[in-house]
Amino acid sequence: MDEGKTFFRQIEDIEKKMAKLYEAFSRRFANDSEASAFFYRMSSEEKSHATQVQYQRRVLRQNPSIHIGTKADAQAVRDLSSRIDRINIEALSLEEALLLAIELEQSDAERNLSGQEHPHLGKLMSSMALQDKRHVEALETFAASRGVSLEGSRAAGSIGSP
Repeated sequence: MDEGKTFFRQIEDIEKKMAKLYEAFSRRFANDSEASAFFYRMSSEEKSHATQVQYQRRVLRQNPSIHIGTKADAQAVRDLSSRIDRINIEALSLEEALLLAIELEQSDAERNLSGQEHPHLGKLMSSMALQDKRHVEALETFAASRGVSLEGSRAAGSIGSP
């Protein structure tokens, strides 16, 4: 399997993990209906992203002659996946969950989604990258509405990790 096909499998895994993370945040903050609904919507959108990646993988399986070059950092994708697996959801406050979500959405792995060289699939990945940018904006807006300071949110690398 070429690196592009492997990349899409890894990205599908990331999207599914992000959906589960947001779903877990929705349950974690169930006593706050606004936060719970917000994270539930985010989970639904990540599930949609996973479906888009599944479609891309299907296109690749049905067209074995398509070779996908990727500019994405495979290690960054693996690191993000591992980081999501280590998150201790129950230990997070709402503020920490929001800052962590922003950080994950801005990760190197997420930012590299648009690095596909194949014209058709590259457009789909660019669309997903734009959706991830909108996720960051939605997270930042919701965080601000809750009085969460976004100063240094990228430096919060240890939030939620053991």
